[in-house]
Amino acid sequence: MQVVNHLASPVTVSADVFSENGSLSPLLMRTSDVNRPTFTGSLSALELPANGVLVITADAAPSGTALWAKFATSAALTISTVFESHDSVTNVLFGRVGVSSSEPDIQQFVIPRIRNTTSGLDTGFAIVNTGTAAATLTSTLRTASGAIVATDVRTFAPGQHLSVFAREYFGLTNEPLGASYQYMVFESTSAQFAVIALGIAGATLTSFPVNRLR
Repeated sequence: MQVVNHLASPVTVSADVFSENGSLSPLLMRTSDVNRPTFTGSLSALELPANGVLVITADAAPSGTALWAKFATSAALTISTVFESHDSVTNVLFGRVGVSSSEPDIQQFVIPRIRNTTSGLDTGFAIVNTGTAAATLTSTLRTASGAIVATDVRTFAPGQHLSVFAREYFGLTNEPLGASYQYMVFESTSAQFAVIALGIAGATLTSFPVNRLR
């Protein structure tokens, strides 16, 4: 994660890093700040100098570990995340893709889905309930012609984070061979969701748009 202060004056930055169940993460995080080189769970307020950059990386973790972070700043900054795919044995880099941070108060959004059963390509996404109360999310997967493929209604606990492929989220089986082009609509009565999306085929990563409707 990279936090950029493009302003001409210092800005205060703090962050909380959460596990999938919404509790503070026990994973060691490393920063580029010489005075605060590591932290676990919460990064207390530090001063990011004018035109400065703060880089945060996760330490080694068990396979499948997924985290999310919430930042608080004293002025508007830019925050982005870089995902990397490595060989689990040799650590050789397969791919890298950047993803912008999400707004924390999304209520309705659309994610395009490109699926190819031959290459294994599918859209993966991460959804977070950023609020302090449970929130229900209703989701609909549609074909290019608008026909409904599947629907889902589930409740996210406060702080709960879910990283999943579309086929897993909607419980899809026996999908058509080859490529298909679909889209997913998500909506809630609670404006407290954050979301990012990726197109993933093996070790190849591609940033996918999340179109906010409300």
